[in-house]
Amino acid sequence: MKNKIIFFSMIFIFILYNGCKYNSYGLNEFLYRNGTVEKRTGCLKELKEPVPVFSSAPAPSEYSVAVITDVHFGGESEGKNPDRHDEDFFSWISKRSVGEKPAFCICLGDIAEHGYESEYKDYFAFTERLSNDYGIKTFNVLGNHDLYNSGWTYYKKYLYPNASFYHFSTPNFSWYFIDSASGSLGNKQYMQLKKALENDPLPKIVSSHYPVYVESVLYFCMQNSVERNLLISCFAKNNVKMVLSGHIHKQNTSDFGKFVEETIPGFLEKNSWGLLTVNETAGTVSCRIIRGESY
Repeated sequence: MKNKIIFFSMIFIFILYNGCKYNSYGLNEFLYRNGTVEKRTGCLKELKEPVPVFSSAPAPSEYSVAVITDVHFGGESEGKNPDRHDEDFFSWISKRSVGEKPAFCICLGDIAEHGYESEYKDYFAFTERLSNDYGIKTFNVLGNHDLYNSGWTYYKKYLYPNASFYHFSTPNFSWYFIDSASGSLGNKQYMQLKKALENDPLPKIVSSHYPVYVESVLYFCMQNSVERNLLISCFAKNNVKMVLSGHIHKQNTSDFGKFVEETIPGFLEKNSWGLLTVNETAGTVSCRIIRGESY
């Protein structure tokens, strides 16, 4: 009896301590969140409007794409990285020539540190500047931090394309964006993705917040090993060239032979981002990491 009292007392102290520590992340949602992955994803959304760079002829056969992740607006208030380096990113873009400027941008999630509406508004202003000043549209992925404090509501309200499971096509590539924010795709989303990939002959690039697999830090990838293995097999069989992911805040490359998973370092923590080079004619894609000037 004494041991039970000690055990439950320790659990109570742990919950109390962490409740105070993590209350700003929405403690009431620690065990339950209203928006499950099944409710969020629904059907795979197809974007019909063309990417701006392809809206006028001649379309480029080779172009670049900027990839940012874990921007964590509001994270600076937690003291993790007290100084944002967003200006380094905009400075880098402004110094690129017209032909070298990214055709568009992808953000791989963890946009808002606490899921607050104010954080989403700050990120929205960031993407509006990217669009208005440089003509670069941003395609967004949902991250686990974006779900805190019912953040899914604000994600849908502020972030293009107001969905977490969608795809679009450039002339010779297909781009898929999946919802891994809960650490799993769930059966419904996985089956839709599998069917779409099987019926799509084009080479593909898949964007996810959680890595499907990342060497040496397996704890931070998708934890359902069956789902993980099914995804790897599905990607290998269906002409996926690259999987882009974030979440672990550091760079990692996993080569599966048929495709490569590139994990992009954290934008806020590492002042870094990815730069894809896509060749539509050859059907190839490569990635390199860019460091901000003040890194």
